[in-house]
Amino acid sequence: MVNVGSILISGLIMSALYALVSLGFTLILSLRGVVNLTYGGFFLISAYTYFTLVSQYGVNAFVAAFVGVAAAAVASLVLYLVLVRYIEHNEEQTFMATFLIVFILQELFTYHYGSPDQLLANPVEGVVDVGGIAVSYSEIGALLSATVIIGLFVAFVNYTTTGQSIIAMSLDEVGATLVGVNVDRVNYLTWLISGAMAGVAGIFLGLFFSASPTMWLDPLLIAFAIVIVGGIGSIKGTVVAALLIGYVQTLTVTMWSPAWRGVFAYAILIAIILVRPQGLFGREVLE
Repeated sequence: MVNVGSILISGLIMSALYALVSLGFTLILSLRGVVNLTYGGFFLISAYTYFTLVSQYGVNAFVAAFVGVAAAAVASLVLYLVLVRYIEHNEEQTFMATFLIVFILQELFTYHYGSPDQLLANPVEGVVDVGGIAVSYSEIGALLSATVIIGLFVAFVNYTTTGQSIIAMSLDEVGATLVGVNVDRVNYLTWLISGAMAGVAGIFLGLFFSASPTMWLDPLLIAFAIVIVGGIGSIKGTVVAALLIGYVQTLTVTMWSPAWRGVFAYAILIAIILVRPQGLFGREVLE
């Protein structure tokens, strides 16, 4: 018998995590027009940094999580400074370069850690009863963290000067420059934020599904699907699409099999592309 309460809670947690994964991806895509496939590599960096510090050096889990997120954010900025800013106006070069880099990262992590999945230690053990359903503290932490981060992200974009500068640049970079926007500063900050969001998502993905050198692929594909379904540049669309795909996947796993997890999500993507290619809330700029 299907437990509706379990589906509602599990779907909400999965949707929040997917929204967190996708917002950092859509931030770069809408601002710079860059399909940054190395974004998936930041999941690896944060998850394995956390694993190494906790498992091999006995560092406090919360400190390790902070370091992992910071490492992903710095890696994102370095990627922009060293490579992307020189080729970002060539979409094909950027796509291929970021695609190759994430595979290089995969091979490096495979060489160092091996291919077996690594279980990440939960920072807080135990479960809590929610309406007769056992929910782990890690799941609650993921839901709360994603909700807070998404809320702060929305507030930052809409109600701060820097956020308005990001919106202005997504509309017209030349015009933003003419009215005094420091384009370089906004770019640096945007890549840092995107990497940090990927870092948080990477740790939670590692906690829920374990860390492996190939852990980046499925979440990155889902993030791409969510961004397209919601509409490129639409924060609201990203959150709605994350809810839609998160619950569809939860229902699929519960009622059929985990092997079918992505099938219906990608079917939704194909349908949206055919019927409404601009997405549910299609925008060309952040909203």
